[in-house]
Amino acid sequence: MMIREICQKLNITNTTLKSWIDTFPEYFSDEAKGYRRAFEAGDLDMLATIATLSHDGFKYDKIRERLEAGYREEFENKTFGIDTRVMAVSTANATIDAAVIRMELEKTQQERDLLLQQLQSEQSAHKETRKELEEKIVAMQQTMDDLRERAVRAETIAEYLRGQNNENKR
Repeated sequence: MMIREICQKLNITNTTLKSWIDTFPEYFSDEAKGYRRAFEAGDLDMLATIATLSHDGFKYDKIRERLEAGYREEFENKTFGIDTRVMAVSTANATIDAAVIRMELEKTQQERDLLLQQLQSEQSAHKETRKELEEKIVAMQQTMDDLRERAVRAETIAEYLRGQNNENKR
């Protein structure tokens, strides 16, 4: 497996990979430390272990403590392409955005309905007031259309992210 593929799978940069090998050399084979790096299964498992701990927020000293205590992950079982915690937060944010937009839409609809009632009750008592109300109603209708469109986009994004999150869990 090429370094680029390993970095993609673990969601790290080439520099990070080299840094981990330099920081924790005792856990890697000589081939992994050489100029032409070749990784054995144990090296890949060690990289997955360090990636897991790093993605979980551990600093190098705490990672070293965990490694010394025997903590290990298997490379083949890891998928760091999209951090599932980030995906869950993104999905939640998109869902919240959609809900907020829907609430804003409902509020705008209520305001428009109130203006329509005012307009109907005054029945051209004041032509200028009627014209102003009509302009507000048109503007609110445009706002409602925009909000509907944004809500649909936010809901689509949330649905897409939920699907991605479900794929990542498999």
